[in-house]
Amino acid sequence: MMTDDLPVGLTILRANAAPGAFHNSAERCDQPKCHPHTHVAVINEIMTLASDEEKKAFFMWLYGPAGSGKTAIADSIAELCHDEGKLAASFFFSRGADGRKDATHFISSIACQLVMAIPEMQEWVSAAVDRDPMIFS
Repeated sequence: MMTDDLPVGLTILRANAAPGAFHNSAERCDQPKCHPHTHVAVINEIMTLASDEEKKAFFMWLYGPAGSGKTAIADSIAELCHDEGKLAASFFFSRGADGRKDATHFISSIACQLVMAIPEMQEWVSAAVDRDPMIFS
């Protein structure tokens, strides 16, 4: 069954996603970016990890005190990866934003972006949601 030219499973997925959490969302348009020539070592290290075809590491933990620029770095990395065609999905949490203040919409938002980035996944994701329409609750 289709809705809006999408299979029902993908319609349910889209309804449970939080597009405001995507790196290029209009909701996030005023987010701080790294000033030129700042955080260069950290950004280079992360981009090196993202380009590592042997994938010696799959995760990098970015941490620091409030106001140290973690979100600006993450946003800059997402933009760089997007520009290089390497970004499949992102999720930016925000305490004050519905859909972004907790993990409720995290999985559905990542899955929605993956389906857009990797169209071959649509059938599999849609079938999984069709089997259990309440999967996101």
